[in-house]
Amino acid sequence: MQEQGFAETIPYRGTYVTLLSLDNIKQMIYMRVAVETMVLRDFLEVQTPMVIEDIRHSIAQQRAVIREPGFEPEQFYRMDAQMHSIWFAAVRRQKLWEMLQAQQLHYTRFRMLDFITETDFMRIIGEHEDLFSMIVDKNEKGLEEALKEHLYYSMKRMRRSIEVDYKDYFEEEDEEGRFVI
Repeated sequence: MQEQGFAETIPYRGTYVTLLSLDNIKQMIYMRVAVETMVLRDFLEVQTPMVIEDIRHSIAQQRAVIREPGFEPEQFYRMDAQMHSIWFAAVRRQKLWEMLQAQQLHYTRFRMLDFITETDFMRIIGEHEDLFSMIVDKNEKGLEEALKEHLYYSMKRMRRSIEVDYKDYFEEEDEEGRFVI
């Protein structure tokens, strides 16, 4: 756990869970937007009817899972990630997806905190449907803006929670630029 950054050990004092780094989270979102935007540009050129149906099916599964009795946000998180991975696989960039997933420790922990506090899963599904429509229409400019908004939304939505409710979960950072995205 220490090697992955989940915990740190202080000799003679103990082992502690590491705090989330807002700066690392913002940088991971930035990198993800940059990489995923390029992947989507490539995907618009090579999309096939079967892959389009895979995306449509993924969104339908998201809609179904939130209506299940005993629904857990973790289930939605996995489905969300699986949907995004579809276009990486379609352009043969699975390794990039795996690298993004492996390197986003703080972002993944932040997303889990976000999904625990998020109650409007239909809003997220709506964003996925908007992304899907732009993919089908091959609207590259709109798709890039929508993806950026989609990936940064939780940071904006959780600003108050980060500053008040969960401030003890985050490393101290300079106020200047703290929420500049």
